[in-house]
Amino acid sequence: MATVKFILRKDKKNASGLAPVYAQYIHLEGKTLFATGKKVEPKFWDKNQGKVKRHEEALSINSFLKSFARKIEKIADTLKDQDIEPIHSRVSTAYYEAQKAKLPETELTRSIIFQWKDYLNSRKNSIKALTYSNQRNSIEALEEWLKAEKLEGLRPEQFTLRHLTKWQDYLNKDHSGNTVAKRLKHFKAFLKYYQELGGHSPVKLTQIKYKETEGVKIYLTEEELEAFKDAPVKGINSLKVQRSGKTETVYVNLEHVRDLFVLQCNTGLRISDLKRLDKNIKGNRVAIENKKTGKKVEIPITPAIRAILEKYKYKLPEISEQKINDGIKEIYRICFPKNKIQVREGEGFKTVHTWTLISSHDAIRTFITLSAERGMSVSAISTITGKTIPVLLKHYLSQSQKFAEKEMEKAWGYSPLKIAR
Repeated sequence: MATVKFILRKDKKNASGLAPVYAQYIHLEGKTLFATGKKVEPKFWDKNQGKVKRHEEALSINSFLKSFARKIEKIADTLKDQDIEPIHSRVSTAYYEAQKAKLPETELTRSIIFQWKDYLNSRKNSIKALTYSNQRNSIEALEEWLKAEKLEGLRPEQFTLRHLTKWQDYLNKDHSGNTVAKRLKHFKAFLKYYQELGGHSPVKLTQIKYKETEGVKIYLTEEELEAFKDAPVKGINSLKVQRSGKTETVYVNLEHVRDLFVLQCNTGLRISDLKRLDKNIKGNRVAIENKKTGKKVEIPITPAIRAILEKYKYKLPEISEQKINDGIKEIYRICFPKNKIQVREGEGFKTVHTWTLISSHDAIRTFITLSAERGMSVSAISTITGKTIPVLLKHYLSQSQKFAEKEMEKAWGYSPLKIAR
């Protein structure tokens, strides 16, 4: 007997913490998934009932899902009427053929740029502004190449593996490997969506290959954090920053940025969560749900945290993440103008000033690293930050020499040099 139920794919949550709802069709021993286009926060999902609960749009979403289920069931019934066993692959094929038939003929003939922009705009309210901007840059990168090749009107069904290879080669000329990987990653997400709608493309998703190299890991030492905390900055400053290859002037309150960064270094919170910190204080601790992972964490309010909260009377300054990162770079430059770091460039390395690469995320690495160096166990850090132990070891503690030495001392002991008197 065929059944349709709805599941929430928590493993596919977006940057806003929303997970997609899929319809799962099951018949005999086979099953397949259909994207419904609906997304909800996991806390509003009733796994047993397969529907939304305690949400202002629960009624309309659940009504849509019922209608979606009936659509799948109707396809299965139609196949039965034709004496065809409604196995999952047949139902899937019939569904996507029906979806494709609904697309206006004019839409099927739209250019690949039009289709990609349409896809991105449909996600504008469910992704961060910075993510939207990055994906728009990827579209512009393809648009630039198409213009150079005089292929502006190229449609998705005309975009071949040869086009993909030539575009990738074009990108490799002027962009880093990670930027090229980002462009291809965004294009692959669009193409997957287009194919799920029933659109045809000669390029298979498995043919879009890219490799992202791990970014530079920066964290402040105890001494550097103290110097940063005492940085001689005050009020609003005008900064010259690079935006898409152009120099722009932005105005940032560096004192506020400094305090927010130090607060991050003492809590391990992302900027998206830090902005909600003052609204999630319960007694002597911060009890907050991690926006990205959905995990709830509780952070004791230490003297350093309390001092900053009291300075702003428990109402933290509101600054955009982009300006916070601009300000962090400037303050680090003021404090440590000579600090440099090696970064990979192609097959080799180059040396750059550390201030050009530091960002708010490095405050999280600072908190985790210093916590370990001060003696906190990895499991305790995992509880406080909401990050799993494998993630902590791989992405945050892998470069801490002091942490590595302490762990070795625990395992092997320590023998200090004895000097004869």
